[in-house]
Amino acid sequence: MSRRLVRFWRSKKPVVLNRPGRKKVGRLHWLWNLQWLNPLKILGYTEFSGTAWMQYDEEFRMRAALNPAMQWDRIHQQLWLQGFEFGFRIPFRGNRVPFMSPNLKSVVGMEEVVRAKIAKECAEGRVLGPFPSPPVPCLRVSPLGVVPKKAAGEFRLIHHLSYPRGSSVNDAIPEHLCSVRYTSFDQAVKVVRRCGVGAEMAKCDIKSAFRLLPVHPDDFELLGFSFEGQFYMDRALPMGCSISCASFERFSSFLEWALKHRLRCFDACHYLDDYLFVGPEGSGQCARLLAGFIALAEELGVPLAHEKTEGPVTVLTFLGIELDTRQQASRLPMEKLRDLRARLASFQGKRKVSLLELQQLVGHLNFACRVVAPGRAFLRRLCEAMSKASKPNHRIRITRDMRADIQVWEDFLGSFNGVSFWREDVLLEAELQVTSDASGSTGFGVYFRGHWCAEQWPAEWAGQGLTRDLTFLEFFPILVAVCLWGKDLANHSVHFWCDNMAVVQVVNSLSSKSRRVMRLVRVFTLQCLRLNILFRAKHVPGVSNCIADALSRLQMARFRQLAPEADLQPALMPQFLWQIGEQKRAGPFSNRPQYSESL
Repeated sequence: MSRRLVRFWRSKKPVVLNRPGRKKVGRLHWLWNLQWLNPLKILGYTEFSGTAWMQYDEEFRMRAALNPAMQWDRIHQQLWLQGFEFGFRIPFRGNRVPFMSPNLKSVVGMEEVVRAKIAKECAEGRVLGPFPSPPVPCLRVSPLGVVPKKAAGEFRLIHHLSYPRGSSVNDAIPEHLCSVRYTSFDQAVKVVRRCGVGAEMAKCDIKSAFRLLPVHPDDFELLGFSFEGQFYMDRALPMGCSISCASFERFSSFLEWALKHRLRCFDACHYLDDYLFVGPEGSGQCARLLAGFIALAEELGVPLAHEKTEGPVTVLTFLGIELDTRQQASRLPMEKLRDLRARLASFQGKRKVSLLELQQLVGHLNFACRVVAPGRAFLRRLCEAMSKASKPNHRIRITRDMRADIQVWEDFLGSFNGVSFWREDVLLEAELQVTSDASGSTGFGVYFRGHWCAEQWPAEWAGQGLTRDLTFLEFFPILVAVCLWGKDLANHSVHFWCDNMAVVQVVNSLSSKSRRVMRLVRVFTLQCLRLNILFRAKHVPGVSNCIADALSRLQMARFRQLAPEADLQPALMPQFLWQIGEQKRAGPFSNRPQYSESL
């Protein structure tokens, strides 16, 4: 594969402008300056934040700075030659001393699986061995482990390069070199939506992924392992190495760039080794992209998992989520939804859980956020709790706030069918508008398309200090609005206009340091999730918020003058909402009627 890749790169003839004072440019920079690549540049910055291949460009610039005498059109050749011809270096910054570690307990009883995996890797030329003794003086032997895959009866062999903690191979690799930014699921959806209703989709996976990248022989000694008294060395980047993802992402980004450059078509994206190709209905573009990628992979010697190739179709599962271009929707698979409900239910009644249990729950919830985006706000406290423990068996106390966030998820997923319809990213000002205001001394008012509601604060709220909490008071009528007019707001984009900047920030971030305000946030978010309301809060100067201000002060004559088209009678606020402010020890969902189903 390496020689074919280098030949491919060398075949791209550079154009060198020998004008006075004009520097020579390398192949990538020459391509980058072509006018027909302007759309590619724009997409690179907007869709991928410049990371689709700009990491490679940054490496080019760094090498150019370190080698000022080298011609720029040879720098790219050096990058590829060093990696694919001689192997990629592992940026290990520790002492290269011999180290021996026993295998993990998961290997016991799985010897046949391990034996078969090692034999396959040796046959593929990705592992050197077996050796009766360490083949190099400073061999670091890291443990092997076995973990089950999703498919029953299938297992994955892991090379645990993060052991022992504090002195492992991964501990000596600088973190900033391992950081990588992947294409998000939302960005993939943008690519699909760009091609319109009924767009055709296809996908293709690279086989063996990280194992395609050869390791430089000088770093073989870092990747040793032992089994049944024999010693082995990895000669390809293993999944357990912290630099593997960043290195492979650069390579897979190059493949995406090469495909777009060759076909001059930009409706494609990738996530590590998973590639997605899209085209408008009936255009044939999707099929051309898929065929072009298969041809490119064959030309460069990149193996593909043909059994995973699919498309062109209008319903496709990508990154575990089903995309439907006819219905313009994303679907969470039902088996994942059932598993998530069971995990949430298992936390009920527990006062403490292990770090591993919490990590597994957060991982599944984070996956669900690909479909339920507002749910990310209710992961923050769970993630903060995980940062306080270091070992998988460490116990973590479930706080009241954590339990309330878990309850939000459980309440929503209990009736969620797994389908989320795509909405416009930009909220149009012509969409639904809700204005609200609150007066600490009087009450609140909220106005929506001629409908209105105004109430005086309960007398007991003053004694509890609630009327001095302006953030809580200003948020309260926004919650009242989604409870009163949920049917009208459902499946729409809504602007909430408020003259309190703190509340605007709370609504847009769905987070607050105040436990009292968070009680409102949780009920508000749950209702918006159930009704598929896309919302955003905007600030309005107090002098311009006249209608809501008049309602909050119960100045009815002024209100009628400002809004003569308003309903004669107010909408009646659900009385249980008063209880949210009065709650002290009870959670925000205790003894609360399920109002959303009746709206």
